[in-house]
Amino acid sequence: MPTMTPAELQQLAVDKFEDPGWRSAMYILLSPVFGGESRVRRYVGPDGIDFETMIAKGGFSGGETRLLLVAWSLFNGGGDVALNAVFASLGHKWAAIALEAMALFSGRTLTDFVGRRADGPPTD
Repeated sequence: MPTMTPAELQQLAVDKFEDPGWRSAMYILLSPVFGGESRVRRYVGPDGIDFETMIAKGGFSGGETRLLLVAWSLFNGGGDVALNAVFASLGHKWAAIALEAMALFSGRTLTDFVGRRADGPPTD
């Protein structure tokens, strides 16, 4: 698949926003951690995201790889993600990105969940 430009990647995120998997994965791929850099963009196209090859060939750090595994899991259930291991080893900023992506998957943001009681009935 040809490498997308940063503008094309941004437009793809807009075009695919209604799909929760795309929305949450693109949030991570366009986050300050990756910033839509070429080692991410070359594995993204309108027909999908090749996370397996991206992770294998991208030269990512351990933390970056864990964040990509979260994106992959949210995108299509792929990857092997143990959330306890991911969150135990991510710094606060990167963990916040993963949590926000998870919230976006459900069509919410983290601020929608702040202050809600876990033991109460759902309000929606």
